[in-house]
Amino acid sequence: MISAKLSGGDCLNAGCVPSKALLRAARLVREVRLAVKDRNFGVMIGGEGIGSEGGGVSVDFPRIMERMRRLRAEIAPVDGHARGSDLGVQTFQGFGRFVSPDTLELECECLLVATGRSPNVEGMGLEAANVDYDPKRGILIDDNARSPGNPNVYAVGDCCAGVPRLTHVSGEMAKVVVQNALFQDSWKVSSLVIPACMYTEPEYATAGLSTAPDDEVDTYMTTLEHNDRAILDGDNHHGFVKILCKKGTGSIVGCTIVAARAGEMINEVTLAMKNDIGLEGIGRNIHAYPTTGEAIMMCGLQLINSKWKRLDDDA
Repeated sequence: MISAKLSGGDCLNAGCVPSKALLRAARLVREVRLAVKDRNFGVMIGGEGIGSEGGGVSVDFPRIMERMRRLRAEIAPVDGHARGSDLGVQTFQGFGRFVSPDTLELECECLLVATGRSPNVEGMGLEAANVDYDPKRGILIDDNARSPGNPNVYAVGDCCAGVPRLTHVSGEMAKVVVQNALFQDSWKVSSLVIPACMYTEPEYATAGLSTAPDDEVDTYMTTLEHNDRAILDGDNHHGFVKILCKKGTGSIVGCTIVAARAGEMINEVTLAMKNDIGLEGIGRNIHAYPTTGEAIMMCGLQLINSKWKRLDDDA
């Protein structure tokens, strides 16, 4: 393996992992301020400045960053080059460039800088390897994640054209390539059911379609207004689960969730979509009480209840 940057990539070193540590600190500050300002929680916090503007909370940002780096270092070994070596992977630190369809040249002591979300595929000698690419979209791949022009070359993640630029997509595509390239499998990229989550407050998570014409889908939606866990957490004033099914069926084609833990909740729906479990199956699956995830179950119960026969008013 040739690695031009730090092991773990942007996700470990600058993106997904550090940002979640910072979000955790921010959420903690918010919770403390809320406890100070809203006496209904019954939480009293002693100390100077309580009740003042800002909730009497001070932030030690260097210490927050120290905690983030400590936790990142705890996670890092799983993505490290040493771990790869233990698994039999030889890693070269540098920048690889094709000089022929089956030959790579290694350039060391160089720094590769990527800004924004554009694929950084130029200057890699892809033309020499017969690997087709679009400078703006990325490397063109088939459904097995191979280059159509050179089937010995596979590509995964953000450098690929037409692929969502998400860390978990890169990881799943890497599994596809290992299976297909080393174990003669035929795992298709098109078979992946891909969730996405925005780590706002509340979180916003999606999978599949978020909207479609009424004559193509049936829509089942539950708000968190009457969800007991959301009420207890004080999160029931906003949030919902919306599930789209193919018209006249329980086959799930899309889901949108706005909730405090939408990123965790969406996985139940993607599992159902991946394994052809209809919305009725989710509705009949027992969910722990009280949990926000019951809102997903309620969408399933809406579908089940819609099939109930009603007694004639004259009967």
